[in-house]
Amino acid sequence: MTGAEPTSADAEPPGDDQAAHRDSVSAIRIEALSPLDSRMLAQVLKLHRAAKQVLGPMPTEGFTERAAAGTLLIALRETTVLGYVLFDLPAHRIAIRHLSVARAARRQGVGRALIAAVREDFGNHNGIHVRCRRSFVDAIRAWKSLGFSPTGERPGRSIEGHPLTDLFLDFGNPTLFSPRGDERVLAAIDQNVLADFVMERDTSRSTRELLSDWVQDQVQFCVTDQNRLESDDCKTAEERTSLLTACDAYPQLARGSSIDPALLRRIASRAPSAGANDHRHIAFAYMGGARYMITNDAELLAAREALELELQLTVLSPVDLLATLDQHRRGNLYSPVALAGTRFHSRRLRAGEERNFLSALVNPRNGESFAQLREPLVLARSRPESDDVEVVTDSKGDIVAGTICSQHDRELVVLRVRTRRRDRSSAALVRHVIGQLRVKASCSGCATVRVADPHIDDIVQDALQAEAFVLADNGWICAIGRGFVAALTVDAATIDAATQHERCRWPEKVIGAEIPTFRVPIEAAHAEDLFGVQLTEQLSLERDELTLSREHVYYRTRPLPSPGPSRVLWYVKQNRNGWLGGICGLSYLTETDVDRPLTLHRRYARLGVYDRERLLELGRPSGRATALLLSDTEVFASPFGLSDLRVLHGELRAPLQLQGPQRVPEHVFCRIYEQCSIHA
Repeated sequence: MTGAEPTSADAEPPGDDQAAHRDSVSAIRIEALSPLDSRMLAQVLKLHRAAKQVLGPMPTEGFTERAAAGTLLIALRETTVLGYVLFDLPAHRIAIRHLSVARAARRQGVGRALIAAVREDFGNHNGIHVRCRRSFVDAIRAWKSLGFSPTGERPGRSIEGHPLTDLFLDFGNPTLFSPRGDERVLAAIDQNVLADFVMERDTSRSTRELLSDWVQDQVQFCVTDQNRLESDDCKTAEERTSLLTACDAYPQLARGSSIDPALLRRIASRAPSAGANDHRHIAFAYMGGARYMITNDAELLAAREALELELQLTVLSPVDLLATLDQHRRGNLYSPVALAGTRFHSRRLRAGEERNFLSALVNPRNGESFAQLREPLVLARSRPESDDVEVVTDSKGDIVAGTICSQHDRELVVLRVRTRRRDRSSAALVRHVIGQLRVKASCSGCATVRVADPHIDDIVQDALQAEAFVLADNGWICAIGRGFVAALTVDAATIDAATQHERCRWPEKVIGAEIPTFRVPIEAAHAEDLFGVQLTEQLSLERDELTLSREHVYYRTRPLPSPGPSRVLWYVKQNRNGWLGGICGLSYLTETDVDRPLTLHRRYARLGVYDRERLLELGRPSGRATALLLSDTEVFASPFGLSDLRVLHGELRAPLQLQGPQRVPEHVFCRIYEQCSIHA
């Protein structure tokens, strides 16, 4: 268009009340202006002159050229022109240059009828673009009421440089950016999440974890018209531009759709505390086929269950989405696993359990507030690739212990380690949790575990000391070794030094110090009690304490051939359930105690697997029995079966003796451990 200012698009498109003006609207007809109809053209030019200050100048040729091209539509009542729309058709879209309605005809549906006619005649285009001065607040509000959404902002070409707002009415036709043909689930992002992506806010750090590659491999994040509308409401041009530009980076759901008022009423009934903007955003997400609505809005999150029942749309916080996706990806880590045959189970914290975790494990006795525990919890939940939150639950499903961990390079940093229980099994439970941290570090290839809990409990400190952690300036530290190491290279040439090294750097094993190793047979039933090989549900508190314990006692009639520090490979005997026998685990013998059976029972009842009567029977006829004090028991992931033992002894050309303790050569121990342990 020649000599025209293409930045002031419209005078004041009416905010129509169609119900109130149905008769007036029905009398309106829309036609394309003929370039030969001078009488109608004169009326159009008159409307332009009346609104020239807003619309900007345009020569008569600009009108006649568009009339000839069929891009000048007029609204008529009988022979009177009530309004007109003048537009161009650049690059698959419609660009409105003028939309003008006679003052006497406003709020009668004229503007809406003109836009509907443009859409009907040129519906194969992507949509309608219009540009309006930002200071024309009523005009922008009217454009929005017609279904237009803000898409950006730029300086005008006038001398004053008044900022201009770009608006777009999307027809919903497929484009290269439409979220189709994609196996990823759709997730609409609320405005507070979009703001976290592009601005520095308190919640930005955890929210931006959504941008990780592993997350975007599973989810296609999308925006809606509501994002654009709320972005345009920001106070500063910089914020508006940043947010509207961010909207362009994501596919848009429910493009070109209007919301059914009945749907808004359904949503409002399920989330009455949420605002109108939130209701509209939920509606767009639902209409666009999203599975998730991601938000930090407390009112929406409080209504998540009601909204999911009503719409099958899951409302999640960014942290909960990360946990949900990670649970889908690595579900086995979130499934309950019985702890050593007790009524306790360990698993990852699931989405929606944060409040339970905080309530159960906050430590106010040591000066910790909910906010101080919540901070590392939220951060860890937002980074499931490197961080995790593990919990231990009791038979009721209540959280009784937990850890928050973060892995950096080859160090496992334990940000929090807690227990809620204060009964006889508490110490054993904490020892078990601390021991599992060492297992976790070994499986992850970490060289150290560092407990950096600033509000640590006394019971935890005792457990750390018992598990060979050393207090340093930056927390409690334990070294982790793997495989085998020569005794001379670690200054562990004696048996005592070598066993101490293995304890401090578990699961590393020292060779060359000739630590005695014995294969000791054990009844299958006793192995179940000692190791929790099979899961049991109904166990007493004392049994929990026994099977969770990092220390055990096993009773024999006589001591082992070497009563000092040694390794014990447990050969579990054949049973009636199809188990044919095999080596299932490894323990360390720390001490041997020979005494009267009842004395041993009183001394070690909480650690032993024999009851009083069985121990008395074991002590006959000498009146004495032997207690083997054991620690750091490891149950093998893959047992060394009876058939393996037969093959091994065939290679060694040595008879296989399964009765009583048998000394195992060091090279044989290494072969068994390397084959059976995940830590070798």
